[in-house]
Amino acid sequence: MKAMRKVSRGSSFRGVLDYNRKNKLIGGNMFSRSIRGLATEFGMLRRRRPDIVKPVWHQALRLPKGEQQSEAQWLSIVQSICTDLV
Repeated sequence: MKAMRKVSRGSSFRGVLDYNRKNKLIGGNMFSRSIRGLATEFGMLRRRRPDIVKPVWHQALRLPKGEQQSEAQWLSIVQSICTDLV
């Protein structure tokens, strides 16, 4: 597993959801599963924390050529990364 060097920060959850719409959502702690529903939930959370200017973190991950991961493995990887950020 390789984390790409470029980490993007942004203020629009809808933008990152639209960017990622072709991929499958794996895991998460949000109620909604649609782009519109997730954007609404994120918007409600953002309004509760107006002090956070750029609440969106976009970290690209890349597997070595020819390697594949199952959904369970991806979930474990993402949970590990998010735990390390806290």
